[in-house]
Amino acid sequence: MTPPVGVNVLIVHGHGARDGPIHTIFRGVMHFTVSFVPASLMMWVFPVNSTGLPNWMLEPD
Repeated sequence: MTPPVGVNVLIVHGHGARDGPIHTIFRGVMHFTVSFVPASLMMWVFPVNSTGLPNWMLEPD
């Protein structure tokens, strides 16, 4: 589990879901974590997709 996801789950558990177990919150955010892995892999394999737009916008005419 990535540290930002774990911290956010603990914050959500502390603010609103104190009645239920924390694993229900983890189960709710797992589909976001699972979708984050392919997105990260695509940025690693094709870095031009994540760096191309800023480079294109900063190019002088």
